Amino acid sequence: MVAMRGHSMSYSLLFCYVAVAFLGSVLGQGQGQPQGVKAPASNDPTKPEHSHEPPPQYYQPPDPKRVKAALEKLFDEKLDANKDNYVDQQEMKAWIKVVHGSMVSDNVDRQWDYFEKNLKDGSLQWEDYRKVTFSDEEKATLQPEEQKTYEDQLFRTERRWKHADDNGDGLLTKSEFQAFLHPEEDPTKSDIVVTESIEMMDTDKDKIVSLQEYMEHLKSVAGPEKNDDSWLKEQQAHFTTYLDKNKDGSLDWDEMKQWVIPQVDREEGEAWRLISYADEDRDMKLTRTDIVQNSEHYQALLPNEFWSANAHRHDGAELGQHSEL
Repeated sequence: MVAMRGHSMSYSLLFCYVAVAFLGSVLGQGQGQPQGVKAPASNDPTKPEHSHEPPPQYYQPPDPKRVKAALEKLFDEKLDANKDNYVDQQEMKAWIKVVHGSMVSDNVDRQWDYFEKNLKDGSLQWEDYRKVTFSDEEKATLQPEEQKTYEDQLFRTERRWKHADDNGDGLLTKSEFQAFLHPEEDPTKSDIVVTESIEMMDTDKDKIVSLQEYMEHLKSVAGPEKNDDSWLKEQQAHFTTYLDKNKDGSLDWDEMKQWVIPQVDREEGEAWRLISYADEDRDMKLTRTDIVQNSEHYQALLPNEFWSANAHRHDGAELGQHSEL
């Protein structure tokens, strides 16, 4: 059970790679990432900051009653596939695959459609992408101390672009564009995620991640739990017990890969984790009541359409189309 917990946390990292930004933008609140690495180069031109209109500033989550009603419907129509009034680990795993795949494909379709006018023979060239996501106008407005961050992000994004460009022609087809946006989904491209994660956490630039760097990163992406001494001790123990395989006090590239891109059934680990939240009798099954009464743990299972239709600004206006990565 303990070993599975380590694997499921690793999958949470990748699930958050797609889901956290979506839910964060819609709900206006971060999801806890006690074992997570923020995704770099999330330059989505369909985000409000790339719009010519000022983005809405304040959001509120849907009414909890709507969330619970939607979870009841989800349980009846999707989760409980065999209609035995329970959702077991395999049923949960199957639905996680659906949700995760939908988030990835929706994000790719939305961004690809945004660049439709720039496509040449069905491909997108780097310069057309860069002009939107790293515009010269934006760069001109940056303060000197912001220039370094801008240049670093541009470097990593272009490197990821080249990594996804299989034939090296500087153009990305739609399938290559998916590998650019979601390299974690392609075993032949996922190594770039490891490199990016190390660079993000490795503040002293020695190409390894120390315990201190690991903890500093976790605190930077965590919620209120970062002030809880017991939580901090748990994360340190997870590092020393599970992540630091050779016990040298740091994570090298291979150890980071085992954490960031674990060679396990990711959805099964996440299904186990989600069921464990409310499985008081430890039979690895949940009832409709279990899920509804613990809705804060299961709301991420709701499809994108729910959040688009039910998230609102504080002024009551519909959030509309801003449910993107």
